[in-house]
Amino acid sequence: MKKTISVIIALLTSSLLFADNYEILIQQAEHLTRSTSQCPEAYINTDTDILSISFDYNGLYTLYIENSMSETVFQSALPANGMEYFYDLSGIGEGFFTLIINGPGGEYYGEFTL
Repeated sequence: MKKTISVIIALLTSSLLFADNYEILIQQAEHLTRSTSQCPEAYINTDTDILSISFDYNGLYTLYIENSMSETVFQSALPANGMEYFYDLSGIGEGFFTLIINGPGGEYYGEFTL
């Protein structure tokens, strides 16, 4: 039993160490108020092209992905409720992209490559 648990822990640890998850640094486009709002947290897995986003705020936001020519290649709703949401970006191709989140609390953006 101990050996099985050790093997499971080793497998989980190695999968976390070798996962290609990168944090997308997100910042607010404009500070409309002096309040300190929390920025969304976003990660991209470059092996699976899965984007995960969590935003602890109130309201419904729109998520846009633009390519290097400022063309929108992906769009979806993002509820800002603290939950983590996953988006499959496998259909947008490779290159340099800008993540834009727009809603009642302002506009946020971050950049990433696939």
